[in-house]
Amino acid sequence: MLRAVLLAIVLAVVAGGLTACSDRRPDRPVIALLLPDMDAKRFDESDKPLFIEAVERLCENCVVLTYNADGDEFEQREQWKDALARGADVIVLDAVAEYMGTDLVRTAKVPVVAYDRFIAGADYYVSYDNPEVGRLQAEALVKALRGDGPILMVNGGVMDPNAGALKKAAHKVIDATKIEVVDELDPSDWGQENAKTWTAEQLEDRGADAIEAVYAASDAQAEGVVEAYRAAGVEAADMPILTGQDGELTALRRIVSGTQTMTVYKSIHDEAAKAAEIAVALTFDLKVTGAKEVNGVPSFVFKPVTVTVDNLTDTVVRDGLYTVDEICPDEIQKSCQRHGLL
Repeated sequence: MLRAVLLAIVLAVVAGGLTACSDRRPDRPVIALLLPDMDAKRFDESDKPLFIEAVERLCENCVVLTYNADGDEFEQREQWKDALARGADVIVLDAVAEYMGTDLVRTAKVPVVAYDRFIAGADYYVSYDNPEVGRLQAEALVKALRGDGPILMVNGGVMDPNAGALKKAAHKVIDATKIEVVDELDPSDWGQENAKTWTAEQLEDRGADAIEAVYAASDAQAEGVVEAYRAAGVEAADMPILTGQDGELTALRRIVSGTQTMTVYKSIHDEAAKAAEIAVALTFDLKVTGAKEVNGVPSFVFKPVTVTVDNLTDTVVRDGLYTVDEICPDEIQKSCQRHGLL
C-alpha cells in the first residue's frame, strides 16, 4: 500500500511540477478541508467532492476530513481544533472571515492552504481573480442595460475579502458610465435571504418597474432577488437585468428561462484539484513550483469566465460541470429548445 502511495506521489511530482525536498513519508496522511458556508451551493455540491476525488487520485492512503461552518465563525474555530485533534497534517481553509483566518494561520503548527479566500500568512493561496469577477459582472450588466438605469447593487458578504475586491472592480466599470446606482447592500453574508429581504423593501419603496438592473455578487443572492420580484408579482419576461457568480445549476436554469442575465463561471475542478495537489505535496514535504506571489503568499490564481445563454455549451457543459439534461428539466424545456440547447 505504501508503495502505491509513493508511486502516486512520484506521478504527481512529474505531472504537477512538484519537487521532493525531504524524506518525510507519513504512513496515513490526514488532510482537512474547512469550507465556510452553505449559502453558496458550490461548496458542498462541487468543491468538497472534487477536492476529495483529487486527493484520492494523488494519494490513495490519505485521509480527508471535511467540514462546513455554515457561516459561523465560532463553529469554524471548533472545526479547526477538531481537525488538528484528529491529526491533520495540512489544512485547506476557506475562512468564514478574513481576520479569523489570519488568527488561525498565525498559530498554526501545520501548513495551511488558503482556499478561494485570501489569508495573510498562509503557506499557499488558491483562488480566482476576484477583481476580474467583479469586472465581468459589471461589464455584462452595462452591455445588457439600455440606458442609464437606475440600478441596485447587492454586494458580497462583508466578512469575505473577496467581496471588497468584487465591489471595487464592479464600481470601477459602472462609475465610468452614467448609470445611476440608487442604493446598494453590503450584507453580512452571500446568502439569498438578506438579498431577498432587502430587494423586497426596495421594490416596495420604489416600485418594481423603477429598477432596470440588479448587480448581484453571487448566484445565491441572485436567487433571492428573483424571489423578491416574483413575490411582487413580476413575471419572468419583466425581470430586471441580473448578474451572478458561481455557475450554480439553479442560476444556469434561470439564465435559460430569462430571469438571470449571466453568471461568472469559475472552474471549481481546477481550483479544487490544485488545492489538493498542494495539500498532498505538503504532507510529503514536497516543494510546490509554479506559484506567483500575491501579497506575500505563493499563489495560484485562475481566470473566471462570463456565462450567458449563448455560451452555456462552450463553458459549463463542455467542462463537464453539468449536462444539458441537468440544465434543462421539463419545466424549462421549451426555453432550452428556443435557445438551441435541445
